[in-house]
Amino acid sequence: MDTGQYSLFGSNNSSSTSNGSSSSTNAAIAASSLVPGKSIWTAREEVRLLDAIEQYGFGNWEDISRHIETKTAEEARVKYIGCYIDGSIGRATWGPAMDRRQLPLEHNNTEAGSNSWQVPDGPLSPSLPSSLGSMAQFGEPSPQHCAALGSLPLRDDFEREWDNEAECAVAPLFLHSQDDEDIDIALKLVQVDMYLRSLRERSRRKRVVRDFELIPLFFKKEQDRQHQQPRKKHKDEREVVSEKLRGVSQFQTASEHHNLVKSLLKEKQLRARIKELVRYRRNGIRHVEECYEFDTARARREKRKDFKKKG
Repeated sequence: MDTGQYSLFGSNNSSSTSNGSSSSTNAAIAASSLVPGKSIWTAREEVRLLDAIEQYGFGNWEDISRHIETKTAEEARVKYIGCYIDGSIGRATWGPAMDRRQLPLEHNNTEAGSNSWQVPDGPLSPSLPSSLGSMAQFGEPSPQHCAALGSLPLRDDFEREWDNEAECAVAPLFLHSQDDEDIDIALKLVQVDMYLRSLRERSRRKRVVRDFELIPLFFKKEQDRQHQQPRKKHKDEREVVSEKLRGVSQFQTASEHHNLVKSLLKEKQLRARIKELVRYRRNGIRHVEECYEFDTARARREKRKDFKKKG
């Protein structure tokens, strides 16, 4: 009797528990159906949501909905924003990621209920501080000039890349470990290596164009030609040294190249000064006051020689 009573009470408890869990589940489903965009998501739907965000980009909710197949665009939007941006996952990942990357827009959520975006001070990208700020030296090119060159200054890019067909060589490549022979795999790896070299060369050329301000410098020269400004008859020493080192400048940054030219000019001045001091010392001059008298007497002698030659 006791055992029967215990088993009877136990069955009642389990049935009440199962009824309670089922009722809570039904209540959750009913509540989620009442809230717009809220619904129960399976693990498969979560994975397809993340895949669609990566493939179609944030905001293309119609395409994302078609990729998931079982959720509407509004449900996908509410789920992603509520879980992966404003939810616990978003708070744990977006904050440190934005601090590391120094995004141009920072979310201001210090005050309760505030939901604004602010543009931080400083350059948009750590790699572009000198390029965007130093264009004022030659004047920022107009949109017409940029369109003529195919330049996209806000993206730091060009419409047509150097070696623009480099992707065509690697686009049809597929690695089939079972079907491909060793020589086929080696050939494909060589093609990939050639493509990576093209990418590095593109990056190097963009750096040179940006660092040395070649685009604004080009249009400045064009404007000077149009206005027919008189050219200098003789180039100064800095221009002469810069032209001689033009071939080396591609392996340096703009600041390194300018410092090199400045150092060479300083070296030339020091050599000339040392040569002058050695000449003073050979003529027995030991004090600075005597240098003026020596130079004056020397200028008089040279003037007399020139006068005698003319006479």
